[in-house]
This record gives sequence, C-alpha cells and structure tokens, in this order.
Amino acid sequence: DSLRMELQHTTNDTMRMRISRSIGVYFQEVNRDSSLYFQIKQLTLARKLKLKLWEADALDETGWVLAQLKNYPLSLQHFLDGIAILQNKDCEKNIWLISLFAKDKKPETARLNSLGWIYNDLSQLYKATGNHKKELSTLFEGFAIGKSINDYTVLSITSLNIAYAYLKSGNPDSAIIYAQETLNYMEKSGYTTYKGESLATI
Repeated sequence: DSLRMELQHTTNDTMRMRISRSIGVYFQEVNRDSSLYFQIKQLTLARKLKLKLWEADALDETGWVLAQLKNYPLSLQHFLDGIAILQNKDCEKNIWLISLFAKDKKPETARLNSLGWIYNDLSQLYKATGNHKKELSTLFEGFAIGKSINDYTVLSITSLNIAYAYLKSGNPDSAIIYAQETLNYMEKSGYTTYKGESLATI
C-alpha cells in the first residue's frame, strides 16, 4: 500500500520504474494480472528512459508472468527480446541503481546476473510447454553464467531446476547431485527460500 501511494505521488520516472518493479515482483505469486500490469509499467518507463538493463529485467519479469498466465507465444518473445539486449555489452552502459543487479557494482556482473536469471526463467516456459530438451539446455546456460560470476543465488535456483528436470526425466542419480549442490549454493548465498524443496527432491 505504501508503495502504491508513493507511485501515485512521485513524478520522478526512475523512482516510478523502481517502485513498479517492486510491486510487480510482490504480486507475482499473489495476483499475476496485477503483477503484469506493474511490470509493463516498468518496461514502458525503462524504454522511455533508455535504460537497457532495466528494460531487459522488465522483459524477464513480464515473460515469466505471461508464461504463468499461459500466454506462451508472447512470453517467449519477451524472453528472447530480453536475451538479445543482455547479449549486447552495450547494455552495461548507464545502469541506474546498479547495486540491485550486482553486489560488486560491476556493469559486466550486472549484465550477466540478469542473463543468468532470464535463462532460468525461460527454461520454465519450456517446461510448461513440454520441451524438456530445451528446458535442460537453457538451465545449463544460466548455470554456466552463474558459475562464471560466482553468483550463488543464480546457481541455487538453476541447480534446483536442473535437479527437477533430471528427476522428471528418470535420472535420479543426476537429480540428487544437483539437489545437493543446491544446498551448498544456498548456504553460500543465504538464499534459502527453496531449501525445503531441495531436501524434498533429495
């Protein structure tokens, strides 16, 4: 409620973009239509401000929500558009509030962190549409990026989803290896939201 009130009163576009992102993320598991509404606000403002990393981040967020709403073609387009931005190093320029994307505040880390997340989220679209080969290959793309920048949060989520994918495809030995790795990455990152699910997988 306080964020919505702030959104109504602020005239600063960068702050409106940041607040829209926060509200959109909050609603992701609560009200996906509302989540999409605010994340499209973020996307519109990012494009207006020509903040490419924020635009890619918004495309990731909208892509994920669209997949949950079963609008698979538009979800895929958002993910691919976001990946195209993040594969171009030019998006490392002019990153507003870089600490949101990279603890070390390095532009390359911010770009790769975002790229790792978008590959993870794209994999879940492939999972929903039954393309298990692309689900796994895309997860490994995100996992490799997480390894390259030692981002244990990205590694936590991608390794957990790899474990799920292996378990579902009848490869329990591989599943348990990645589920155990997930616990190690969670310990290092402090991100333990899905620790119970990793233990359940094991």
